[in-house]
Amino acid sequence: MSYVGIVVTFVLVNNLVLTYFLGLCPMLGASRRSGAAVGMGLAAMFIMSLASLLTWALRVWVLAPLGVEFLQVFVFTLAIATLGYYVERLVESTLPAVHRLVGRYLPLIATNCVVLGIAFVAARADYTALESLVAGASAGFGYLLVLVVVSSIREHLETQWVPRAFRGVPVAFITTGLIALAFLAFDRALLANLVG
Repeated sequence: MSYVGIVVTFVLVNNLVLTYFLGLCPMLGASRRSGAAVGMGLAAMFIMSLASLLTWALRVWVLAPLGVEFLQVFVFTLAIATLGYYVERLVESTLPAVHRLVGRYLPLIATNCVVLGIAFVAARADYTALESLVAGASAGFGYLLVLVVVSSIREHLETQWVPRAFRGVPVAFITTGLIALAFLAFDRALLANLVG
């Protein structure tokens, strides 16, 4: 698959939040305000890019040569948690302004199932290192896109009348479901027409 195809796939066609329902808890928590949504989305995009590349290296250079691919869940989870910890420490010590913007979201992202999800999707598709990096960045951008759209709608809904039973998380789930339905317009046929 081409790089454009990978980008379109993970941003629109197979958005991990809307197609696989991964990362819903942090998405609902961070989508109350646009600022929090952008911070969480940027942190996710950064960690997902690095994690995709790291898990590719572990799969190709460690697990496959040793014949222990069945340990992917354990190894990927441990590697992503470690990566999140060290990235947070590095950002905190070298880029304090960036840490103030996205630092509190880095531990949440490191333990988020969406990061592990893109690692497994990239492994299953047998992507190269660059394809894994592009897939991780694209999936992160798709996560950011959903966060921003949902947070914008939720902020708007706060000024509108909503029945008491639907306020808060219920209307957020309904909103996310409607967005998922809208994203169904981006299907594999569109992808085939766009990238051939």
